[in-house]
Amino acid sequence: MRCEELPRPRLHKLSMIIPVPRAHDPAQLTLDLWRKPSAPPPDPRREMVWRLFVVALEVLGGHRPLWQLRPLVTRRVFDSFLARRPGGPVSYRLRTVHVHSPKWRVIEANGTATRAGRVRAIAGRLECRDEDWVATALALL
Repeated sequence: MRCEELPRPRLHKLSMIIPVPRAHDPAQLTLDLWRKPSAPPPDPRREMVWRLFVVALEVLGGHRPLWQLRPLVTRRVFDSFLARRPGGPVSYRLRTVHVHSPKWRVIEANGTATRAGRVRAIAGRLECRDEDWVATALALL
C-alpha cells in the first residue's frame, strides 16, 4: 500500500454517538436507545498489517520462501529472519491484530498467533519510506 493511500484520522460523526430521537410525539423527546450503530468502515492500516503478519508467520513456519518478505521489511529485519532457520513445516494461525499510529506515517501493531494450542505474540513497526510502507521492526515473541 502506498503511503498517500492511507487516510488521515477522522472524527466520528455525531449521529453515531447520539441516538436519533423518534418523531412519533412532537411534544416529547424520546431517544431510541436500542438502535445499533452501523459498523465502522474497515481500517486499511489493519488490513495491511494483517497481510504482513501472515507473510511473516508463513516464512517462519517454512511455508513461504524468505525472499518474499524482502520488499516488505528493512535489511535489519530481513537479516534477523535469515538467522532463524525453520526446523520443519510449522503452521501458525493469526488470531488478532491491533494497530496504533503514534505519529503520522508510522504504524505500530501487535497481535496474537497460535500454534498447536500455544499462543504467541507478534509485534511490528511500519514506517513510510520512499512512499512505501516498510517494516522497521518485526518479531514473534
